[in-house]
Amino acid sequence: MKKLLVNIISSEKTWQNFTKYNFHEKIKKCRNEFDLGIVLNGYEQKAINLYKQFKPEYFFLRDNSGFDPAAIRHLLKLIPVYAYTLILHDDHWFETDLWLVKIKELIEKYPEIDIWGNILYNDPLRNHKELYEQLGIQTLNKFNSIEYIHGMSGLFSRNAITKLKTFLMPETLKDGKTYANYGERIFSNIIFYLGLKLVQFPEGLYKFLKHGEGNERSYLFSTANKFLYTNEFEKAKEYFYKYYEYCQRTNFTKHYDLLFGNLAITHYYL
Repeated sequence: MKKLLVNIISSEKTWQNFTKYNFHEKIKKCRNEFDLGIVLNGYEQKAINLYKQFKPEYFFLRDNSGFDPAAIRHLLKLIPVYAYTLILHDDHWFETDLWLVKIKELIEKYPEIDIWGNILYNDPLRNHKELYEQLGIQTLNKFNSIEYIHGMSGLFSRNAITKLKTFLMPETLKDGKTYANYGERIFSNIIFYLGLKLVQFPEGLYKFLKHGEGNERSYLFSTANKFLYTNEFEKAKEYFYKYYEYCQRTNFTKHYDLLFGNLAITHYYL
């Protein structure tokens, strides 16, 4: 049993993401330095064959239901407690070949941190007490944070995994994308309820732990959003305009409605 357990959560529909960003090669280069866990939602044989070649210590096959919250619940329920546990989805990746070195540096330098991840900000859950009652988790009623961990993914300490095993995601959470998003928020509120220390990975959002494509764009918008929700309006304005300029250069206009809405709010407060 190594000190670090790296986990990849994948599915019969998304498994090819694992090789899309070349992270599989980085896994191969240092595979003997950590244990590996795979959660595969669905029974696609090609996906099974891909992940088998990495000889994971843990390989969990399950029905493709419940989206990420159910997969995270399944993983946390079954894995042993390691000194540190890295939880990723198949579209997470590290650009640097020194990703494992950097993780070890974080572990050694900041032993007091329970969870490292990409931290996002958004409106709190609407009618959260009613939702919690439906799910049987009324003990969370006082917790409805604007801050949450993206993808329920990141680096978790022994303390974090030990405590999260005592408060798993509710099994009664419905299927569907909307409830998957609720699950992300509920998971974060569980973290705060348990008193765990959650911190943004160094260098900023999507700078170290990357997610799919468009990471620079996501960094600019999410950073601006963070400053808006923390009432740092000058910084919010700066980053929203940086995002706008980046989108102009790359001809990306998909989220202009959100951008201009948030800019209007920012200018109003200024």
